[in-house]
Amino acid sequence: MTKRFCIGGLCMSGRHVFHFEIIRRGRRAWPALRTVRRSSKQFKIAVSAGDQAKMEATSQRAWDALTNLFEVLRNEQDHGYLADVHMAVPVGQLVRSATSQEHSDMIAARRLDRNHPACGPLSLRDALNKVAHYDGSKSTYRIDGRGAHYLVLGGRLGNANWIAEFLVSKLCAAGARATRAITLTPNAP
Repeated sequence: MTKRFCIGGLCMSGRHVFHFEIIRRGRRAWPALRTVRRSSKQFKIAVSAGDQAKMEATSQRAWDALTNLFEVLRNEQDHGYLADVHMAVPVGQLVRSATSQEHSDMIAARRLDRNHPACGPLSLRDALNKVAHYDGSKSTYRIDGRGAHYLVLGGRLGNANWIAEFLVSKLCAAGARATRAITLTPNAP
């Protein structure tokens, strides 16, 4: 008798692959959320220890998970399984149009200028979109005195510089609420 086992949805028996098991819609985002939360904790420990190699490895896992989370939640919203209201939750701030100097100043300060005239709320969908389209040379992070981990991401859209700031734990909490809101059937238009 051959034993059957499954790894990440792929079911096998010995050397033979039978099929991919279907993973329910709401369950696909949870591994990414857990990875981001765990990575944020590990990153803060690595920063305090000055361990650059661990910071880089942890960051890579987190970015991969954030990108996966973006794809899952955006796909569910685009196909009607996640109501728009769950992706419109504010998770941070965004300056939509900044001069090159303002952009450089905010990155150097590792924080957004909340008094900037183009500063406004950053939704969960926009935050995940910024994660997917940031410019690494124009982005940074901040860990404040209470140990809160912020991402400060910058990039360009057309001719405009943008810069976004959000608390990682707040993004994860909003992502978890959105994940719980994914339905098994499409929402009526």
